[in-house]
Parts: sequence; C-alpha cells; structure tokens
Amino acid sequence: MKCKKCNTEVPASTKYCPNCGAQVIEENSTVQFADMNTPWLEDTIRIVGYNVDHEKCNEQEFRATKEGRVTIYISLKMNLKIITFNSYIPLKKLGRSEREAVLEILNMCNGKGTYCTFFANLDNNILNIYSYLPVTDCISKQDVLNVFEKFSDEMAATAVATKLIDYVL
Repeated sequence: MKCKKCNTEVPASTKYCPNCGAQVIEENSTVQFADMNTPWLEDTIRIVGYNVDHEKCNEQEFRATKEGRVTIYISLKMNLKIITFNSYIPLKKLGRSEREAVLEILNMCNGKGTYCTFFANLDNNILNIYSYLPVTDCISKQDVLNVFEKFSDEMAATAVATKLIDYVL
C-alpha cells in the first residue's frame, strides 16, 4: 500500500505514514457487521492496489487481482459472520510419486503458517489456499487489510519455502 501524500510504500497495518505522517486509512473506517456489504469490502481491498471484478462470482464474492500476485477470491458470508479468502492454483499433471510428495508438502505447509490452510484436489490438479476472518459486532478496514496482506504474503512464502511452487503450472 502506498501513502497518497508522499507515495512511500507502507504496510496495510499502518495508520500513519512513517515518512510524512499523513493518515493512510481514515479513522472512520469501521463498520458494524450488520451494515457491512460487498462494495465496502471491495473498496477496502482497492486500498492496497488490487483490481476488483465479479467474473465467475456470486453477488457476495469478488475476485481481487494485482500484477505479479496470485488471484484471491474474497467472499462475505453474512450467515457465518466471516470474510473468506481463497486462491485456486493449477498444479502440473502429477504422477503417483509426485502426488505423494505434494501431500507431504501440503502437511508441511499447514504446519508452517498461521493464516493459510493448503489443500488440493489432486484429481483435478487444483491447489486451494484458504483463510478467513471472523467478524464480531464491527470491523475496520485495517482489520481486513491486515489479514488480507498476511494471507497473501504467507501463501507465497510458504509455497516457496516448502518447494510446493515446483508443482504449480
């Protein structure tokens, strides 16, 4: 995310720019869960430079894309009081020994991080990475951006560290 005043790169968890002191996220960025909606969530994700669209999505879900990053599907599940984050990544066609290796790697991935759950549909060669943010009575844009940024970063770092990336198309 960039400061709008001085263009310095700042983490999503930052309220004020460490370079110029400008406010990065407005103070009144908190919303009551009952008033939360998909457009509010979309605007929040746009703060960190992602594009948003509804291609192949239902009305409470959208796709967040950014050059050089994995596509993340974000869904507001009002009945469960959660926001979900999902990425679907195609895997190479795997032989039997490679499938076993991927399953071992997935176990390592799930033991490494705190924000991502990795699982795969090996019949369809799809890797799914999932996380969610439980919502109580209210939530701030900063809360959403913290989890979104950590999910995105952890997903990439874990895939590289465990060599899962070697099996991705």
